[in-house]
Amino acid sequence: MAQSDLPACQGTDTTKWDQCIGSETFNVDGKMVSRYTGEYANGSFHGQGAMNFASGLRFVGNFKAGLREGEGVEYNKDGGVIRSGNWEGPLNRAWPIENNRYPFNWEANLVSTASAFGDTARNKLESSPLAPVTNVSYSDIGKCPVNFRLFFTDGNQACLTDFGLADAVLTGTQKTVKNSLDSRPGSMHITTGNASCPALSSYFALATTTGSHSVNRPLVQGESKQRCQRLLADEGVKETPDCQCTELMANGKVAMTRDGLRNLDARWARPSTPPSPMAAPSPPAPTSAVTASLATPPNLPDNRPAQGQKIGQDPQKSEPLSVGSVTNVRYPDIGKCPVNFRLSFTDGSQACLTDFGLSDAVLTGTQKTVKNSLDSRPGSMHITTVNASCPALISYFALARGTGGGLPGPSVQIESKQRCQRLLADQGIKETPQCQCTELITNGSVAMTRDGLRNLDARWARPSTPSSPMAAPSPTVPPSAPTVSLPNLPTPPNLPDNRQAENQKTAQELAQLEQRVQQERSDRLRELADATQAKRELEDRLRSEAALRQQERQARESSEQNIKLDKAERDRLAAENARLRAELEAARQTNVKPNMAFRKALVIGIDNYKHISRLATAREDAQAMARSLTTAGFTVSQYLDIGEKDMRAALRKFAAEVEGGDEVAFFFAGHGVQLGGLNYLIPMDVSGESEGQLREDAIPLQRILDDMNDRKAKLTLAVIDACRDNPFRVAGRNIGNVSRGLSPTTPATGQIVIFSAGTGQRALDTLGPQDKDRNGVFTRVFAQEIRKRGVTIDQVARTARTEVVRLARSIGHEQVPAIYDQLVGEFILMK
Repeated sequence: MAQSDLPACQGTDTTKWDQCIGSETFNVDGKMVSRYTGEYANGSFHGQGAMNFASGLRFVGNFKAGLREGEGVEYNKDGGVIRSGNWEGPLNRAWPIENNRYPFNWEANLVSTASAFGDTARNKLESSPLAPVTNVSYSDIGKCPVNFRLFFTDGNQACLTDFGLADAVLTGTQKTVKNSLDSRPGSMHITTGNASCPALSSYFALATTTGSHSVNRPLVQGESKQRCQRLLADEGVKETPDCQCTELMANGKVAMTRDGLRNLDARWARPSTPPSPMAAPSPPAPTSAVTASLATPPNLPDNRPAQGQKIGQDPQKSEPLSVGSVTNVRYPDIGKCPVNFRLSFTDGSQACLTDFGLSDAVLTGTQKTVKNSLDSRPGSMHITTVNASCPALISYFALARGTGGGLPGPSVQIESKQRCQRLLADQGIKETPQCQCTELITNGSVAMTRDGLRNLDARWARPSTPSSPMAAPSPTVPPSAPTVSLPNLPTPPNLPDNRQAENQKTAQELAQLEQRVQQERSDRLRELADATQAKRELEDRLRSEAALRQQERQARESSEQNIKLDKAERDRLAAENARLRAELEAARQTNVKPNMAFRKALVIGIDNYKHISRLATAREDAQAMARSLTTAGFTVSQYLDIGEKDMRAALRKFAAEVEGGDEVAFFFAGHGVQLGGLNYLIPMDVSGESEGQLREDAIPLQRILDDMNDRKAKLTLAVIDACRDNPFRVAGRNIGNVSRGLSPTTPATGQIVIFSAGTGQRALDTLGPQDKDRNGVFTRVFAQEIRKRGVTIDQVARTARTEVVRLARSIGHEQVPAIYDQLVGEFILMK
């Protein structure tokens, strides 16, 4: 942000700020509640910015259209990181972000250019021509239910039931305010502004299972405000300083004085109920005072269905309407239907919206019918699954006027489905396969046949209106034709489902399986060819040795003419010749691979972990080691970014290939931890939600060493570059005895184990910003030392350790590779 090229915003009208940098303060009763500093576009927070709250909480990151969207970090008042990751209003995906990308105080060098927008909006709440009401004195606040207790900015307290607000209906729902407020953290917003601004109210509280302390106050405030803004958008109104959503209360704290809230009671119809038992009598009004009318404002919802009635049911009947099978209507001229009412079906037919009861259905939570909502803008409509236990809901979303048609189809479909899901959540229903939101229409394309949509007309009350001028007369149904009753209409089979995605996934899995089978077959054929070649080489060597000995025998026999050999020497030569012939014959008749020492290596490198912090050099380290081991004569099996299942399979396959007398090497670069004194290697997909799960999913290093010992390997070289910070602490977990680095290990005879760092130390991936090497510090040194000819393994390890210590100390870091050596004899890697 400090390097932004945007100019400073000009003027005090923040709604006109566009492509500039500015600062905006929001006050209540002259006290700062929050302050935004950063980039603007089209009068909203847009780009990089920081939002500071009076409590000391601070968010630094990316904004879009006035909301958090993109990467960002949330800090506490002391500058410590609370959460970080990708935001879409609330936190969507969490991952660690370095502070130098979004520092705690990056806005310190920016100049504030305006701070009046929030003051104007808040002051409108308390401006009213009504006479002020004397504060009521409460002798015992304990008589008011805890969730109804209100605390005002002037220090007063009161009970919700003493205000008309208690019986106000939240816009788009059938719930009153007093039926919504409970012990859960929540926030309420209302619209404020001039006479042309519709009176709307929204409320959001945490789900019952969320817990009261698992999320902070700004999240519920943000969700409540977004709901209010969506209600404004549904009314076709864009939020401006003259008509905007303002927080009224949050967790019982009212953003005004008690008199201010009393003056707002004119917005809501107050039923005639006895006063609260804890309220003192109100002072008598003067005889000349005019009694205020408390009728429901005309812009509050008044077309809600009767309680228990679903959309599409006849109010006089409890059963759904019945319809008969309808023959597809032929349209001689589709041009007679307005463009925005033309529907195209999956069976290739067309029709006009006004020929269906759907056109007069009211969108849930609004006062608009479907036919009054569909216009030339790109839009999408979703409905709930037809089920007796599932409420009949309709949601629709279209681009705002002036937005243009550039937004791709999936965006409007996603927004429409999310609205439908929010409507279900407002009803207290969780989306399931038996009750879910399904796409019906997008940009005029209907996700079913024309008869399918006609059958769904039973869900909506169809008024008696003349048919469309373009519709041909419906065929006459004979008197004997029965009427089909549809108490529970099934979802049409051609509604979108995920079978295509499942088929594609199955095809991909089959292709991957076939590829693995082919790879294993190729590996086995290569192994067989190698064994055959080794057998041939052994036979050639035995024949050569036999021929040499035959020549020696002939020479001796020839010399016996001059030199008399004793009988014992001739017998010894005969026995030796017989032994060689027997070995040659046995080698010819056996198909078993000769017992010779082969060099085999398994190399694994993992960067792209799914649930814990990713790494930067592990893949490159594995590839560098694979090249060096190949140069040293090893047959290398290399795996990159593999999960638990594939990693266990690779280890089993490698162990099965090791035979007695083989020289083997194992290299791993990735995350590793010590847990209870044992070392574990972490595959790519391990989440580690608990200590028990981590022990079950991670790979014990000792198990790998034991397998090599069981296979009678002559030499085992294990190199582990996994001594990094505890990844589960960074990811927000707190698992038992997990700590940084690896613990000491005890290899078996014939084994040498090398760790990239000592106990409790962290292995370096880089030496600083100027370091351009793509490998970690340890691996870059060790891979080079392997290539030196005539050097034993233990000399390679100690030379590499000395160089790593020197490089680490050059930048003030302590890293001493650990070596655990149980080799017997000398082993040279590069002969």
